[in-house]
Amino acid sequence: SMLKRADGAGASFCAILGEDEIARGVITVKDLGAHAQSDVPIGDAAKHLAAQIAARREASAHREGGA
Repeated sequence: SMLKRADGAGASFCAILGEDEIARGVITVKDLGAHAQSDVPIGDAAKHLAAQIAARREASAHREGGA
């Protein structure tokens, strides 16, 4: 499946926009590392993903002894 390919490629997140999501006005964002997902309004998707990526980078920097 596409999710397995994304995970195998090292992706942290996957955004799904199918017919059901369009009908509901959302994008399903899957956090492949945390095995979690959330539905985000389409207009907020970019901001949501940017915040999630920033949080992941910050957590990684703290684990590695960074800032």
